[in-house]
Amino acid sequence: PSMYDMCVSQKGGGSVFRLVLALSTLAASVTAFSAAPSTSSLAPFPPRAAGPVDAGYKRMVGVRPPPAPLALSMLSGPSGGQLDDAIVVGGGIGGLAAAVALREIAGVEKVKVYEKASKAGWQRAGTSTGLSLFPNGVAALKTISPELHAAVLEEGTAMESMGGGESTFLERYGEPLVGIRWASLRDILHSFLPPGSVVFDAALDGIAPGEDKAEAIFRTHGFGAAGKPAHLVVGSDGIRSQARHLLGMSGEGVRRVGTSPQARPRDYGRDF
Repeated sequence: PSMYDMCVSQKGGGSVFRLVLALSTLAASVTAFSAAPSTSSLAPFPPRAAGPVDAGYKRMVGVRPPPAPLALSMLSGPSGGQLDDAIVVGGGIGGLAAAVALREIAGVEKVKVYEKASKAGWQRAGTSTGLSLFPNGVAALKTISPELHAAVLEEGTAMESMGGGESTFLERYGEPLVGIRWASLRDILHSFLPPGSVVFDAALDGIAPGEDKAEAIFRTHGFGAAGKPAHLVVGSDGIRSQARHLLGMSGEGVRRVGTSPQARPRDYGRDF
């Protein structure tokens, strides 16, 4: 499923801004961080001849330009300096990728990921689920960390084309399409975080922006609710996002055609 990731940060003067990060399981189109002064290497896919599938897609979602990559030179704290700490809500693919990117690219040393599931439940999730990382998503991994990119390519299966055609993903986009188990990608991302970075059994109960830091309130089993302050709070808790709900961003968000949670399409005409 696609991830809808909301950020709440605190800047000088007490103003709060919200930044929407599209880390959609690092699949079809991925927004990546890029260190200044260079710009992101992720370019929109080159144009191709339209076919019957394209016509049906346009009828469903309308004609829209390819998403342009977002370049973030540095995330600033309340005094205008570099961020000291960050909290990520959700320990799935999007949340872990955001946490690694915050450390590797934005230079945020203290990043904590809070996951609602128990550690045992988290480890069982997605063990038999496969996913495809499209070339832009694979390039996003390389932007976050070349070592992360190499680890995913080693674990996954690179496919140069679909359907045995002559045109290859690698030649056209610079990266292959990679098939990998969901749990394997999650574990690789987790391995790029320091031990103890993920806190389990922590359900988001509230978000409170403050003058210096925002505060995320988590309810943990046996300990009740407690506030965790941070300069940046990133919500990456899935299609039924509690973070989005708490920030007043109601609704399902953007639904990408082709997303079939648990491989159960609701409508074969739309989902496949």
